[in-house]
Amino acid sequence: SANPTAYEWHQPPLYYLLSAPFALSGGVLGVRLFSVFCGAVGLGLIYFTIRRLFPKDGVLPVVGVGLVALMPSHIALTSTINNDVLLEVCFSATVCLLVLMLRRGVQSRDALFLGFCVGAGCLTKATGILLVPVVLFALLLMAKNRESRPSLSRLMGISAAIVVLLSGWWFVRNGVLYGEVLPLKAFSRAFAGTALAKDFVAEIGWDGYLIHVGQRSFQSFWAVFGTPKSAERGIQLFLPNVWYGIMVLWAVGVCIGMIRLHFQRSKLFSKAQLQSLWVVFLTLGLVFVSFFGFILQYYQAQGRYLYPAMLPISIIGAMGWLALFPNRLRGFGGLVLLGYLAVFSLFYLLVVIP
Repeated sequence: SANPTAYEWHQPPLYYLLSAPFALSGGVLGVRLFSVFCGAVGLGLIYFTIRRLFPKDGVLPVVGVGLVALMPSHIALTSTINNDVLLEVCFSATVCLLVLMLRRGVQSRDALFLGFCVGAGCLTKATGILLVPVVLFALLLMAKNRESRPSLSRLMGISAAIVVLLSGWWFVRNGVLYGEVLPLKAFSRAFAGTALAKDFVAEIGWDGYLIHVGQRSFQSFWAVFGTPKSAERGIQLFLPNVWYGIMVLWAVGVCIGMIRLHFQRSKLFSKAQLQSLWVVFLTLGLVFVSFFGFILQYYQAQGRYLYPAMLPISIIGAMGWLALFPNRLRGFGGLVLLGYLAVFSLFYLLVVIP
């Protein structure tokens, strides 16, 4: 049953199960090293995916992986004990596999890997269930590409069976204990004493609340920290606004760049690349909608909830930014971005670590 004194009672067990050997051999440090390992795998998946999606572009994968590797909050998160790092790996691995399948077609071993990635995601965190519509959308695209129906049926059947074998027992267990496959009602009862959106809305209205949460979420996505005293009170600490202001300009630039790419898409991208980007955007959209729905009920201005979509964010962020520069200056544009993030991370470390 729900234990209000144990904050993670509702979480699926895979991260904790995999980290147990590290805890036995190295204690807290061992588990943190496991998180660092997951972070490194995530970076490898980002580079590999972008490299396969745009094999002729040597700049894009470097900027994409560097964007994530030099993100201060992400660096901090991947050195702590939390299941978000493993969930990010599951999302990135799933999207990576779908990109490969859209480019080269379905292979027999894809069903095993796909089922394992989705099942592991569902067994890591409830958000992992978002991988199911992503996979279904990608399979629909493959069907439109005239992929063999028997191959797709076999892929769906084997993948679904593996997902059920890996994570089905967890949902059955939730149904027995809480009367629902996802313990949402039990979660709401256990966290009734936490800050709720309606409490803030009553004071500042929905406009004020969404603006505040949007600002804090954007800032914490890039860099947020705390001291032992602030952590006890649940207070987030931020760097000077100028650091975040520059990232706002970067985000605006990415939007402009992606709009430019959109109007040139027929000349720049193949059909497989466009379909892969649709999967990328859908993944980011589903994660964002999930986060948005969460903040409509709870006050949780934490950008880390978008980290499962880190691979899509890295692809879109790098593509949009580099699209602002002519071909001969794309390398320079990437260097400017990564150089700034390196200084950003260094400043963050100097502030957080006395």
